[in-house]
This record gives sequence, C-alpha cells and structure tokens, in this order.
Amino acid sequence: MEIYVEGVGKTTITPDQVSIFLNFNLSNKSYETAVQNGTNQVAQTTQVLKTLGFDAKQIKTRTMRVDEDKIYDDRTRSYISNGFTFRQTIILTFDYDLDKIAKLIEAISHDAFAPTYKLQFGIKDNLSAQEKVLKLAYQNAETQANIIAAASGAKIKCCKKISFQPFENAFLSTTDCAEMRCYSNATAKSIQSNIVESFTPEDIEIRKSLFCIFETE
Repeated sequence: MEIYVEGVGKTTITPDQVSIFLNFNLSNKSYETAVQNGTNQVAQTTQVLKTLGFDAKQIKTRTMRVDEDKIYDDRTRSYISNGFTFRQTIILTFDYDLDKIAKLIEAISHDAFAPTYKLQFGIKDNLSAQEKVLKLAYQNAETQANIIAAASGAKIKCCKKISFQPFENAFLSTTDCAEMRCYSNATAKSIQSNIVESFTPEDIEIRKSLFCIFETE
C-alpha cells in the first residue's frame, strides 16, 4: 500500500542582517547639471558612510539612470521637455545592529538633498534555514503517514518519493520600512535614541510543503 501525504514545516527566525537602500533623485533643467548634482550627492553620502566605518566594498549600486522629464502643453497638445532627473539606488548590507542603523540614518539626514531610504531585514544563513524547515516538513509528513498506516493496521516501510518546489527568494521580515525620507538635521536630532528604544523588526516566518509517498510493509 502507498500513502500520499503533504508535510508542512514552519519556523520563525529572528533577522540577523539588514540591507538599506538609499534612493537619490535630483532634477535640473540641464542634463549635465542633473548628472553632476546627482553623482556629487552620491559621492558625499558614500563618504559619510565610510566615516561611519563601512567599507567601500559594502556599498553597491543597484540602479542608475537619467530620465527626461516631460509635461503636457495644452496649447500645443504635445509633451515638452521639462528638464532631467538623475536617479540612483545604492544598497548597503551589514549585520543587524540597531545602533548602527540609527547612526546611519541620522548621519545622512544632515545632507541638503538627503535620499529616501528603505530598510530590509533578512538572515545571513539562508541554507541552514532551508534545511531546518525541510526537516520539519518531512517529520510532519512521516508522522501523518504513521498515523494513517496504524489506522489501517499497517506499518511504514520507507519513503519512496519526495517532491517540493525549490526555494525561490531570500527570507525577509515583513516589517515595512519602505521609501522613508531622511529629514534635515533639525528634525533628526533624537532619531537615534528613538530607534534604539522602540524599533524591533518582525521575526521571519518560513513555511514549506513536501509531498511524500510512503510504502507500507
């Protein structure tokens, strides 16, 4: 006899890694000026990050482009150029440390054209997390199969087949810190103590199913 079961593994893990995405958007009527102002601002922020102890190798560019801005002219019934916008996103990933996060946000808030930012909380060892949840899923499947077999007066001999969908994405906390704006120095004076005292990202919940075929004796 064959027994078909779906085993489900679930676990929660506390984030131990953070990625901060810094988004720069600077506009100007001149293409050259937009690019110059944008690259200067990125360079200035990068220097601030270095003074906080981050290595240049940790600072990566995710996207960079310059778009022509257009507005609709009712008189000519057409779109006309309205300047250019420099856009660049840099990403910085490091071990989870609330104090370091707070210092970083406060430091870049001093810039005249401070970027918006997004925080993403994850884990460094995705492989161990995958192994853990798959073991739990198999144990759950095996328990179900043994219960079904016992109910019919049989015993499980072996697991003949296992199938599952591969893990596709990194494991991330659902804590939402998207498109936050770094404000001026005057409004960011107490941000460090506030973050350290009140902010805790949500644990990461991992769930996976295994489809198993068990053979009875």
